[in-house]
Amino acid sequence: YDRERAGCLVHARRKFVELLESDEDLVTPILAEFSVIYKVEVEAAALSEGLGSVKHFELRRFKSLPALENIKKLCENRPTEMFGDHPLSKAMNYFLNQWPHLIKFTENARIPVDNNYCERTLRIIALLRKNSLFVGNPESGQRTMVILSLAQSCVLSGVNPTNYFADVLLRVKDPGVKLEDLLPSNWKPPPKEISN
Repeated sequence: YDRERAGCLVHARRKFVELLESDEDLVTPILAEFSVIYKVEVEAAALSEGLGSVKHFELRRFKSLPALENIKKLCENRPTEMFGDHPLSKAMNYFLNQWPHLIKFTENARIPVDNNYCERTLRIIALLRKNSLFVGNPESGQRTMVILSLAQSCVLSGVNPTNYFADVLLRVKDPGVKLEDLLPSNWKPPPKEISN
């Protein structure tokens, strides 16, 4: 698959939040622009068309992109004392260096503005990895991770994992069954049999 890197606004924003107390005058207008971007996401979630829609894309282009450009200007036009090793300079340089990646979400409404959701999910995996140090052998560990990945995919797809596994484990070796149809995002529960 062709992949393009998208930046995470939370990583960029966090660097400024950490400096709010020491550099309030310079950081406050930057954080105000970040707020505009996140308000757009809240507004888009309330739309009847929902997230990822054409309307969401338009909101991002007409509201979020100008807010990003304002942050960029604030970073580029910083006072001369904010260059060098100053912590705020590092935050601004990070934003400017990540610019092409940070604006990716304004080009496609399906790209999230940050990867917080993924990071929260990965924390569970990291904790599980620590708790699974003595799973038995590498093959058992790999099978366990595959099953847990499928279970998490079920949760993300709104599918009950118990129902999913009860059906899929019986159907997976049936001739003519496409594995793609058995992925949690594509899986359809079998029709209920009508008893006489």
